[in-house]
Amino acid sequence: MNEFECYSTYTALKLHFTSDYDYFKYNGKCNVTLDSFNKRKERFFFKKLSREYNSKELIDFLVSNFSKDINMWIGDAFGERCVSTYREWKKRIESLQYNFRSDCASIMDDDPKNFDSLFEIIDGQHPPIFRYVLSKKINIETFIMLDDILNFVPKFNKELQDAIVWPDYFKMCTKYKPFFNHDLNDSKKTLKKVLEIQ
Repeated sequence: MNEFECYSTYTALKLHFTSDYDYFKYNGKCNVTLDSFNKRKERFFFKKLSREYNSKELIDFLVSNFSKDINMWIGDAFGERCVSTYREWKKRIESLQYNFRSDCASIMDDDPKNFDSLFEIIDGQHPPIFRYVLSKKINIETFIMLDDILNFVPKFNKELQDAIVWPDYFKMCTKYKPFFNHDLNDSKKTLKKVLEIQ
């Protein structure tokens, strides 16, 4: 990967997370030119980044950071915060089912009364499950995986009376979801084990 390809990938992913552009629909292609790249002051950072990561690693690095901070600047890519965000993300993705099980068990230990109540919206306010993910007691992947199993997001979109936090978070989940995979059947089995459902 050269510095221009690195810049192109960065631009496409930034557009994916911040606009209606779909990285997958357009196969990562976007309207960038060598001329526009050569006019950028941050060319050095793209050169350095292209030497640091191969194509797959670069996508993972950028996705992990954009999903945590939509305003990440390319100059921050070599700081400890971005590097540790990437490291933590890799660990989470490599142990996806384990983390999912841990997060679900943690929720049930914290509030064992009634699993269904985690998704209840009272007077348009945030349901417990959303408060868990906002406070980072569970991972965004767990939230998305639970929705894949239970399909509660349409209800949230309809009933939540929150014009700021939920719409942004919903957009982030939608944009981030295609970048990680989980086996739905495995996830269902994991959830059943935690809930002790036969």
